[in-house]
Amino acid sequence: MSGRAVAFDQSGERAALAPLWVLRRQFMALDVIYLGFVGWLLVWALISWALPQFRLYETSPRFAWATESHAAIVGRLAFFFFGYLLLQRFGIRFQRDYFARGIAAPTWLRVMNLVYTLAPTVLAPTVFQGLGAFMAMVSGVPGVESHPGFIEGMNYDRAATWFDVQLKQIDIQLFGVYLPQWSRQFHTPWLCGILFWCYLVYFLCPFVAALPPILKGKWSQVRLAVAMLHATLFMTYVLYIFVPATGPRFEGGWGQWLPQERGWLWANELSDWVDRAETIRWDAFPSGHVATSITCMIVALMLHRKVGLAYLPFVVGLTIATILLGYHYGTDVLAGFMCVIVTFAICLPAICWWEKATNPSNKDAVLHS
Repeated sequence: MSGRAVAFDQSGERAALAPLWVLRRQFMALDVIYLGFVGWLLVWALISWALPQFRLYETSPRFAWATESHAAIVGRLAFFFFGYLLLQRFGIRFQRDYFARGIAAPTWLRVMNLVYTLAPTVLAPTVFQGLGAFMAMVSGVPGVESHPGFIEGMNYDRAATWFDVQLKQIDIQLFGVYLPQWSRQFHTPWLCGILFWCYLVYFLCPFVAALPPILKGKWSQVRLAVAMLHATLFMTYVLYIFVPATGPRFEGGWGQWLPQERGWLWANELSDWVDRAETIRWDAFPSGHVATSITCMIVALMLHRKVGLAYLPFVVGLTIATILLGYHYGTDVLAGFMCVIVTFAICLPAICWWEKATNPSNKDAVLHS
């Protein structure tokens, strides 16, 4: 092939990718992840509003307590979508026009960039709290009574679904025992107390991954950490929609799964409070605690090793706690591990490639800014 033909092919390739290049210059990887997920929910809610039959499952009448008007669901999602879109403009300006060029940004823009970067960490849990109503009204949640294994007269939790019975059966088939029930033999006050606090340390995982580079002003690493966190988090949210399950507490309610002897450090009381405070009840499969905390720990090990190593024992305790304290099936934990694998095998390379467009002068800026 002649030099002219090669040049023509390269210019043609650049022209074909031009719209994508423009998109990469206007939206960072974090934006694609957040806006893609919330936008998907918003479009689905709008379609379902016009076509109620556009759902995965029929919602059981016993879940009337979780329903909400389509107008409220659409309005909330629209606020989360367009509110973030407004903040995103500050972030892209900071990164593209100042940080990537090595120019000091004005103080007000640095503050707005920090707000933008941390906004998904605040908004995602709020989206999560509304996910139960979305599932009940838009995607659908099949009740436990629709499963052949349903037992008449059993004291089922008000959120028990078809998938709970199914996941319990899969657990028994995979492990030979029902892991949450089998592990109760190891309950001791000191162990339950320690494991419960490990379970709560999950809520620190965004700071474990993102805070050290924030303090050092390494914004490419901050965006990598936050993007990886939300790639994993939203992956678990998608699976909640497709496999709505409430966890082992579906039989007998949460009180049955609390340690019989009160755990140290107010473990029983705080665990009961967490259960009552949870508005979405269909978040068992996969274990978001396991998936997100492991992702953040690995990102921390990549970017600031000592912080990741310090977080490691808590992640191990958290993983054990999910089953031993009756929060999840063993299958949920395995699915959480799979989410981590997908995040690092697919999302990490994609995020690094996408981010190069906003910092083209340093191809390794995402990991070594």
